[in-house]
Amino acid sequence: MLKFLKYPYVFFPNLKGRGLTLLSFAIYITACLYFLSNLGINEIRNDFTLKASIYGVVLVSILLGSNYLLIKLNKNYFNEDSWTVEKEFKWIFANILTIGIFNAIFATSNEYTAISKIDIIEFEFLTMLLGTIPMFLIIIINEARWRNLFHKNAEKLNAKLNSFSKLSKVNTADNSNTIVIEIENKDKQTPLHLNDLIYIHSDNSGFELCTSESNELSNIYIHSDLNSLESNLFSNKKLMKCHPSFIVNINQVIHVTGNARGYKLHLKNTSTQVPVSMKYQKAFERMIV
Repeated sequence: MLKFLKYPYVFFPNLKGRGLTLLSFAIYITACLYFLSNLGINEIRNDFTLKASIYGVVLVSILLGSNYLLIKLNKNYFNEDSWTVEKEFKWIFANILTIGIFNAIFATSNEYTAISKIDIIEFEFLTMLLGTIPMFLIIIINEARWRNLFHKNAEKLNAKLNSFSKLSKVNTADNSNTIVIEIENKDKQTPLHLNDLIYIHSDNSGFELCTSESNELSNIYIHSDLNSLESNLFSNKKLMKCHPSFIVNINQVIHVTGNARGYKLHLKNTSTQVPVSMKYQKAFERMIV
């Protein structure tokens, strides 16, 4: 169980995918509470449907707004590279807790029943009970579904990878595949043979070039902005951005693996595994296929 919580999980970097999840749980919990009220567990008035609909719109709007701010203000936590089943569980659990609190407020403010503090706790507990069990089941199902999908797709990509590499080889002596990079304060320059490039990894301070010449690995760190180089880099059609922090040479990819979070690229002459972000997965698949 604890091991499962550490499994990689699919990450949606914006509210498009997450909004659907929030909307689904809000509708599900509201529907359950409405069903229970019809059984006499909660007393409601005749105008419940209209008020509940208005309340539902307000609640979903609050959830979307708060989650948007939460993702923007906590980018280190909401990070695709470290997103796991545990983080997904915590995120949905926190939203269900919020839904439960607002459900209790909604019930008391409309005086559907005289609710004490104990009743509010019981109302919150009911909401958590209704949401937590199906939530965990959905996470288990989705983890298996995404893992199997990326695993099967990775196998198909590996089958095409060898033929792709053979067809895409270019003359390494071609000068058009060499660019000059200015280092730091423009007092130094270094030639970069794009065909020798394995990957580029950027961070807040600069970027690292990983190259291999005659099977000898070389890593150079440059304190400069990668954006100024990208137009020159992408003149070589075998280089692609597969992640906000990575540019990879497709000719250097020897194997692709997949998990519920997406693809991992295994490269020649290095143990570094380069991730493919959700944003770039379709483009990567098209390039190989």
